[in-house]
Amino acid sequence: MTLTVMFSLALFTLFVAITPGPNNLLLAGSGAQFGIRKTLSHLIGIRLGLSVMLLICASGFSSILTTSPILAATLKYLGLGYMLWLALAMLRHQKIGNTPSSSSPFSVTQAAVFQCVNTKSWTASMTVIASFSQSTHYWLSVACIITIFIIVGLFANLCWVWLGKKAAALLTTEKRTRTFYATLCVLTIMSMVPLVVT
Repeated sequence: MTLTVMFSLALFTLFVAITPGPNNLLLAGSGAQFGIRKTLSHLIGIRLGLSVMLLICASGFSSILTTSPILAATLKYLGLGYMLWLALAMLRHQKIGNTPSSSSPFSVTQAAVFQCVNTKSWTASMTVIASFSQSTHYWLSVACIITIFIIVGLFANLCWVWLGKKAAALLTTEKRTRTFYATLCVLTIMSMVPLVVT
């Protein structure tokens, strides 16, 4: 893989990883409620889950989805339904920072498994494998894709966790807290709209 292709891949990854979506909005909410350190398990789980997803797509699963519209549609709407449930669950959050709460941040496993139903993650994984993998030294190019996805994605996701943590300093009243989580809920639902219409 040439440096030019790697640069293009890094730009594509940055765009995918930093734009609002279920992962980033959940990370912002977790950063606000639990802080950066406790949200790291969530962030690491996302990167691990996406790495496995990229391997699955590289192994040919994406071609199965493209030749089986019923399977693709089933996975898509199951994923969208679960993401909608998570978005609405944000409305229940009222506690910020170190205030005791009955909820807890995503574990590495939970965040990794969530990628299986994250339609945006599937779309990005299939697109990047189709666009940037190379027929010569195929698995080497896949390894390069995964490495860049991990490095650039960690930076982009950490930005959202940091934004959530900074937002927590402003959430000093119940009204502000409710508004913050309602906004995250609405943004998560809006991020799903392009996935519904495609």
